[in-house]
Amino acid sequence: MKNWFGFTGKAKVFQSAGVFVDKAFYSLLTSIGTVLLTIGGAFVSSYCHSEAINLVTGIPSAISYALSNPYFAFIAGVPALIFGGLGIYQDQSRLEADNTALKEDNKSVIELRESLNSSQEDCQILRSEIYRVHQKLVETWLKGIFKQIEFDTYSRVSVYYENREDFYLLARYSLNPKLAKKHNLKFELDQGVISKAWQHGEHIEKESPEYKNDPSSYFNFMIERYSYSQDELSAINMKSCRYFALSITEAGENIGVILFESENAEAFNDSAVQQIRNYCDDYQSHLCSFVKDGILHDKSVTTQKTPSTEDGDADILRTLGGNNE
Repeated sequence: MKNWFGFTGKAKVFQSAGVFVDKAFYSLLTSIGTVLLTIGGAFVSSYCHSEAINLVTGIPSAISYALSNPYFAFIAGVPALIFGGLGIYQDQSRLEADNTALKEDNKSVIELRESLNSSQEDCQILRSEIYRVHQKLVETWLKGIFKQIEFDTYSRVSVYYENREDFYLLARYSLNPKLAKKHNLKFELDQGVISKAWQHGEHIEKESPEYKNDPSSYFNFMIERYSYSQDELSAINMKSCRYFALSITEAGENIGVILFESENAEAFNDSAVQQIRNYCDDYQSHLCSFVKDGILHDKSVTTQKTPSTEDGDADILRTLGGNNE
């Protein structure tokens, strides 16, 4: 059997009633005073006080006399009405004061929020500036390796980093301004040249025909090896035929990839490939630092942009895409 009252009872009937009385006390007092005055006014004209007082013979009759006497209703009703009205007025005054204080506090909150938003915008701008400066630093390093290997205007080098199971472009350099343009695309870890270097330490592609000499053979090769469509290949701006990619590792874990690519079939002979390996091995610590700082500063990591085939740099995504076979 459920116990509603007592020490073990879970019901809060009287507690709830007490809360109600506390909150509605002045309103109840005003209502009671109004009722008493109404009753007194309704019966005072026909009330005979001398007859009523002659009927008082004891305590019960005295109580009955007091309860039925409209003058007593007036005596009790007027103070109750006045006291209840004053209490309601004081409550309303305090509520208005509290409301005014809340409005002032709300203004302060709004001003604080605006100040916070402004600070966040300034912080975001500063982060963007820091990231651009970092990109320039990496591009300067890439410029050095570019000159060291004596690449031409048909080639470029790029650094990518991995974050949240996606690759992002950190920096790029080429003597050709058209090929040096950067993009904000991301792509998955299982896509093409970068993926193979990510998995196996390095990957080289040196069997593709040159587009400028034989477009048809170039298209057929890329379609067969990387599962391109004809439309995708036509949309690619840089139709590279040579790729060489190396993983960037720290403490035995891959954190990024550096990619060399060219439209020139003679770009990656054995001597050039070995020179690239040696150079990247010597400066592996620099590459690791570039990638770690890039992940730290790059706000685009949380933006999660989706690749678009109409993007001006969509060729990067497609060039590095394809099967892992």
